[in-house]
Amino acid sequence: MAEQTYYFNAYVTPVWVNPNNLVDGNIGTFAASGAKKSTVQVLTGNTCPGDDLGIISKVELRVFAYGDGDDRIDITPVFTGGDGDVHETVPVVSPGDWTAYVDITSDTNHPDWSAWSQVQSLGCIIDNVAVAKANVMYASKVEVRVTYWVPPVSDIDVGAAPIDRPSWVAQGYTRINKDNPANASGRLHSIKIWAFQTDLRGLIVGTFYITNGNTLKCRDSALIGDVIAGSEQTFAGLSIAIEEGDYIGAYWPGGSLEASYSGFDGIWWLSDNYANPGDEAIYDLNAGRAMSLYGYGDIEEVVVPTVTTQAVTDIGTTTATGNGNITATGGQNCSKRGVCWNTTGNPTVADDKSEETDSFGTGAFERPMTGLSPSQHYYVRAYAYNSEGYGYGDQVEFDTLAMTSPTTTTQAVTAILGTTATGNGSITDTGGENPSKRGVCWNTTGSPTVADDKSEETDSFGVGAFSRPMTGLVIDTHYYVRAYAYNSQGYGYGNEVEFDAAPPGIDIGAPAIERELYTTPDFTRISKTNPANASGMLHTIEVYAFLNMTGLRVGTFYATNGSTFKCRDSVLIGDVEAGAVRTFTGLSIAVEAGDYIGCFSPSGGIQSGVGEGWWYVTGEFIDPDDETAYTFYGDRALSLYGYGDLPVGWTGKISGVTNPAKIMGVDVANIAKVKGVASA
Repeated sequence: MAEQTYYFNAYVTPVWVNPNNLVDGNIGTFAASGAKKSTVQVLTGNTCPGDDLGIISKVELRVFAYGDGDDRIDITPVFTGGDGDVHETVPVVSPGDWTAYVDITSDTNHPDWSAWSQVQSLGCIIDNVAVAKANVMYASKVEVRVTYWVPPVSDIDVGAAPIDRPSWVAQGYTRINKDNPANASGRLHSIKIWAFQTDLRGLIVGTFYITNGNTLKCRDSALIGDVIAGSEQTFAGLSIAIEEGDYIGAYWPGGSLEASYSGFDGIWWLSDNYANPGDEAIYDLNAGRAMSLYGYGDIEEVVVPTVTTQAVTDIGTTTATGNGNITATGGQNCSKRGVCWNTTGNPTVADDKSEETDSFGTGAFERPMTGLSPSQHYYVRAYAYNSEGYGYGDQVEFDTLAMTSPTTTTQAVTAILGTTATGNGSITDTGGENPSKRGVCWNTTGSPTVADDKSEETDSFGVGAFSRPMTGLVIDTHYYVRAYAYNSQGYGYGNEVEFDAAPPGIDIGAPAIERELYTTPDFTRISKTNPANASGMLHTIEVYAFLNMTGLRVGTFYATNGSTFKCRDSVLIGDVEAGAVRTFTGLSIAVEAGDYIGCFSPSGGIQSGVGEGWWYVTGEFIDPDDETAYTFYGDRALSLYGYGDLPVGWTGKISGVTNPAKIMGVDVANIAKVKGVASA
């Protein structure tokens, strides 16, 4: 810190005796106040030329005077915006001496001290204030002392002066000075800071740049550590990357930092530590503020970045991953990095490339390579770019994989209903080209192909599960099934599964297949499609969720009056993963001929599509005996299906029988005793 002193050299309306002696700069010639209770003399000018010597941190006044030791002289600064505060001084007895300095920096109506012209235009009032004796007071000179900070000589500077300020900012926040953004690019080698009354702990200082509005990203940072409070502290030997227009900021978990709350551009702030390179967040701005944090350094000569190329990984038929490493930025963070490739050698960015833009320091990176050709030899180089140009790594080579037919697996056949069933498969690898066909094929002899019976769909298919309806089956026939998919390299078949087209026992609901729509949660829905064909117990439920479901409950329902339904029985299924048919076995849900199947889930959704419609009501009405009125929604179907076995000995459905285990009091084991009904 440096100091400069001036004295008042002009006045208006003489009130004190010999007022010229107050402004002649001579401490040996005195003006007298007169033996009064209060004698006010206004001084209007001083010797400050208004030159900008540095950043002002403190302005003080004092007077050379003497009196009887009881009365005093009050000093009041006069600013362009109004009078400041009244400051009491007690002069010594004859022959006189300087009073203590009074600090007017933060007085009421104080100006923005960033302009030295404010010192030049400063005036003051001196007032003889009688305490007891009302004796004559004598004064010869009123002095102004300005304390200021001179920035160090450097190529780069950023931030606000590290000076003693009237307030502070506390720990636990990342704070960024908006004042004085960096004037050039290079590296900060020194940080100056002034901690408030409590030492800072674990200080991290970084450079930041705006990415959008009040969103800022940390470019680089360094751990400073602990900082002693109460004076300017300097930390040298650092190397923090900075670019023109960047701001300086910091995070500290303990202590406080000197700050001003008005007259500056502001401080961005955000709770917690975002001072690590690459941290990006949206900040709030405290307008008008500044904190005592300043950095300076040197402009570095910028050269092209130094880059290395690593082996290509994740090689497929048309895709791969290129890998590189920026080992030196060339003195300026890189704005681009990526990999480029061709089939002839020494690729550049004029060839195919995969690139990202931001502010990049040293470090490894990877980029996706797409649009490659199968069975092709490629040359690859990693690269990075700064203002001096592109730096390329060494060349590496690789071969893409040959294209193949798709890889497919076959899952168990579901929803077996005599002449119909649902075949299930999954494409696990496209073979390098999305299949244009997928489906299931079947026969009765084994190893079925698309030359046999099949159920197929056409489009562009990636990996994933699928289901296809199988129709035209013959009851009591054993079938062999394979899923398949097709691309330009041919058909890929899955493993073979087998099933019997058994006659239906009890079945209820629509097939659990993939459909074009889905349901929303928190409704009880009852499917109108396929009411139960017989009475008994459902032991299996199939469901196809569109979105993962939690707490799924499934039940059977019957109409009691119009659209009023009552739940007969229900079971908690639990969580259901989306994306394929999920089968839940070992259940026991009572069902009677003509019942409908329904469900409730507080989250997720079931696949839905065109069908006979459903009834719905808001809320959970799926406990046994729950009864309420529903609303009908037509032309819809739920992918919710249940089935079970007929009781032993049962061969058909008798209208009006509510308990298939007994008919007219006769156990089904003796069903042959019922006239006209055949036993198994």
